[in-house]
Amino acid sequence: MATKELSGSIDKGWFSEEYSGCADLITGHRLYYIPEESMLSKLLVPLLALFFLPALAHAESATASVDSNCALQAATIEVPSGKTATGFSVSYLEAGTKCKVGGTPDSQGWEISRGGVQKYHWSQFKTNAPSEHGGPLKNLLLVPGTYTVFVDGGAGAKAVVKYTVK
Repeated sequence: MATKELSGSIDKGWFSEEYSGCADLITGHRLYYIPEESMLSKLLVPLLALFFLPALAHAESATASVDSNCALQAATIEVPSGKTATGFSVSYLEAGTKCKVGGTPDSQGWEISRGGVQKYHWSQFKTNAPSEHGGPLKNLLLVPGTYTVFVDGGAGAKAVVKYTVK
């Protein structure tokens, strides 16, 4: 089979694409086609990444707990300047055991505060309906700043709060 090497460009309106390949000399059919990287693709991908990657949201989590000595281990949420934290959910909540006498605590809960000011609080006493302040949680939006997450309960209490910064 007699073939001929091909190369050139295909005009696609506002840009052209370079190619190389091989064609059958008898039928003229292209046997293979290898597009070459155009100048537009060399510039477009990094340019798009520059504008869109910083805007992509990333998931975060904060874990507050009470250790075996009943000392509170608060967690911190940092919302950078120019960003917000949204999409809050609780992926894990455990009341632990009463510190002095053992057994299940009468209540469990957790909160997010900033500078001593409560931004969100969730609690439940025994089997009563939970109460929520600053919610609903799914609508919570935190502006730039440093926030503290606390959990309410006994030894082993733990709250894992998930959120998105964007």
